Order: sequence, then structure tokens, then C-alpha cells
Amino acid sequence: EAMYAKAAELGWPMGKVLVLEDVPAVGKAQSPVGLAASHITAPKPWVLFPGSFAADEPIKEVFEAARLAPELTFIITGKPERARQNGHDIDNLPPNVALPGFLFLELFDDLLREADVVMGLTKEEGIQLSVCNEALGFGKPLVTSNTQILSKLFGKAAVLVDTRVAQSIAIGCAKAVANRAAYSIKSAALSAERVENWQRIELKAMYSLLRTTDAEVPEVN
Repeated sequence: EAMYAKAAELGWPMGKVLVLEDVPAVGKAQSPVGLAASHITAPKPWVLFPGSFAADEPIKEVFEAARLAPELTFIITGKPERARQNGHDIDNLPPNVALPGFLFLELFDDLLREADVVMGLTKEEGIQLSVCNEALGFGKPLVTSNTQILSKLFGKAAVLVDTRVAQSIAIGCAKAVANRAAYSIKSAALSAERVENWQRIELKAMYSLLRTTDAEVPEVN
């Protein structure tokens, strides 16, 4: 709805506008291969926050949450040199926060497999975080912001938290870790549902918009 409203505001021809949601990757829920475990030696459980130190990310609040939950290790990916450019102070890290930097794809994927919980947070409305679909695709418990869009898209599976309140983040992560088996099942179920909806509704709508008949719509695996 937010993207449709923005398109209308920009004066796009709305009869030709189709908003497609991201779809979870299929077949990612596999066993770790050891790359992440050899790269990061911090104690488990791991709460993985795939980020980029963008301005909308609550880095300060995550650091405060880490101090409130010393039994968890918080791993924040992305280039730390971008932090100060976007107003983040990453000095005086809590001892249970790891900043492994920007990771090549194979290592990042294995880190997702190895993580106990995957977290995606933003301070802004109108943002759909790709990490949420990554969590579903890897069958991982998801902690995400209680914005309208993220609540609608992922609320069936995720632990929703108030991004601007460190205690809410800490409590949400502890809840996801304590109930990770149940939340992993919810993530896998929502992943399958979103993929099915993509194939049944969105993909066909896209081909219809491109004036392709149903008979020509390819199967998607």
C-alpha cells in the first residue's frame, strides 16, 4: 500500500503499476558448513543482525540491548567504516557484540545457517527489510520492528519489538532464543506461504500485466 501511494504521488500511470513483494529463497535451511564457526569464535547463542550501518538502523539501541542481555552474542555485519558517516558511534563496544565486517556470500550464508536468531530492525516506516525474508528462507527465528509494513508481512512468524527501545529489543531476542524451535517452525511455514502466494498471485499478475497468457506462465521452483 505504501508503494502504491508513493507511485500515485509521483504521478505514475496507476493502471500499469504492480508492486511485487520480495520472496524468500527456497532450500536455504541446511546445516552449517563450518565457515562461520571458524570466522567467529564468540559464544552462542548468536543473534545475527545483517546490516549496513545505514541511518535508519538502531545501532545504539542494539548496543544497549546487548548490555541488557549479556548471555547473548550480537553479530552485526556490514562495513563499520560507514557507521560514522551515518551518525553511529561504534566505539566502546559491549563485550558481547561482534562486528565481522562485510562478508562474502558463502560466509554470510553460513552465518545465517549458524545463527540462533536473525534480527532485522529499522526506525522508519515504509521499509521492507530483505533480511526478514532471509530469516524465513533459512528457517530461522525472526526478530523485527513493529512497523506497520513489517508487522503485516512478517507478524505471523516474528517476534515484534519497538526498535527505539533497547529493553524491547533485548526481551524480544531472549524470547526468540528461548523458543527458537517454535519460531523456526513459524518461519518455515510463513516462507512456504509467501512462496506459494508469489507463484499463485504475484507472478501471474506480473505476466498478466505484460500481456502474457496463463498458458505461457512458467513454473517457478
